[in-house]
Amino acid sequence: MKNVLCLDHVALCVSDVSRSVEWYVSNAGAKVEYEDDTWAMVNVGGSKIAFVTEGHHPQHIAFRVSSTGDLGSDYKKHRDGSTYVYSKDPDGNTVEFICWEEEEDDDWSCTQNGEQK
Repeated sequence: MKNVLCLDHVALCVSDVSRSVEWYVSNAGAKVEYEDDTWAMVNVGGSKIAFVTEGHHPQHIAFRVSSTGDLGSDYKKHRDGSTYVYSKDPDGNTVEFICWEEEEDDDWSCTQNGEQK
């Protein structure tokens, strides 16, 4: 079993990344952490939402793990430096297990018991 620390983010498939970012900024007070043409990450009240485009990234839910050792030997690297593996739950939903070697955002660090700091 993986050492899951907490929910890291939820990724929603959208048709227009920029339009979705603008909507969440205007309607939910989201703070933009990253944005390009194929994906974006926003933070809404301490919860992260990724907007992904079909064919570039799967719609998924992501759980943070404590180390790359929790990912097994087939992990990959995202361009943001995180390491990850994708898996499928029994109903075919994509689940990402992600590890951040260095915390970039102390407001989103997890504690060992799974509670957000």
